[in-house]
Amino acid sequence: MKKFEKSESELALFAHQCYLVSLAGFGDHSWTEAQYREHIEQETSVYYFEEYEGEIIAFVSFQVLFDEAELINIVVSPAFQKQKIGERLLIEALIELKKIAMKALFLEVRKSNLAAQHLYRKLEFESIATRKKYYREPVEDAVIMKKLL
Repeated sequence: MKKFEKSESELALFAHQCYLVSLAGFGDHSWTEAQYREHIEQETSVYYFEEYEGEIIAFVSFQVLFDEAELINIVVSPAFQKQKIGERLLIEALIELKKIAMKALFLEVRKSNLAAQHLYRKLEFESIATRKKYYREPVEDAVIMKKLL
């Protein structure tokens, strides 16, 4: 696992690769390349990623503020799914978040995404609330989860 260090010279390529992984994983629900670039540039964003043969195959991103973080995206390229890459990446990222004094991590997940919820529960996240009609296309509730670090 590597952390993106916000190098201006590598920003465009990193944003592009994140976009490609997201597009492959999420299809029409992916952020745009411009949205990734804008998020990556934010001072409070943190990205960890895995590479294979010089290409990003998975990444996880967070927004950090004071002593709390929010999981923004976790994506594994379809060709590399079902190999626990996402789980390992998230576990390693949780360790890194602890090192920078984060005390809690929050996330939203589609109510229908039972596989993701299973992973989060396995990693000791707990459901704390529901946001009605949070997602679009299709409209769906979000389960809000929290993990103390």
